[in-house]
Amino acid sequence: MQIKYFLIILCLLRASENKKSEVPEWYINPPKSEDQYFAIGSGELKLEAMLIAIANLEQKNRIIVEGRDQFFKKESDEDFDIITSNLSTGSLVKKLTQGFFSMEIRSEDFLKEKSSKNKSDSEISFDQIYHLRYGNENQEYAFIQYFFKEFGQMEDANTYKNFEALFQNMDENKLIETLLHYGFNFIFSKKNGVYYSLLSIKK
Repeated sequence: MQIKYFLIILCLLRASENKKSEVPEWYINPPKSEDQYFAIGSGELKLEAMLIAIANLEQKNRIIVEGRDQFFKKESDEDFDIITSNLSTGSLVKKLTQGFFSMEIRSEDFLKEKSSKNKSDSEISFDQIYHLRYGNENQEYAFIQYFFKEFGQMEDANTYKNFEALFQNMDENKLIETLLHYGFNFIFSKKNGVYYSLLSIKK
């Protein structure tokens, strides 16, 4: 019996190691440098992974321009609702691209707690939206959006996400070329249908 359990544990460990090896090392342990910014992203599409990397870069240097926290207590002290909402625009991407690109990040959290002597139920809702915009004097425009939502009971939450990219007088390749022109560098890797990206740019 002990040998059987040992073999099961060994198989689980090997499966965990194999899964870890499928992800690029630079994604698990991003490089660090005093003269460069680094950020990572992942997604089902190459452009999606790139957008999330840019958003993660901006998250580190974001400025919250609008925010609110609300707390609602119900009839009993154990029941309450908490809502947190933030809108942030980053100045880093705009600065690095001379104002041609802009990044906006919006997030909203909702927590509903209902407790009793026998049990406690927690209902959550989390929304996050990334907007990347680009435009120039040649009427070349791009609007990239990523939407993520998590909702339901905290122990068994559901997730939904949506990605869309709109272009005018340009395409995905031209967008990436433009970012490269402003000093952005990307490394992409695709493993089991998932794209991973590593962004780097001089400070």
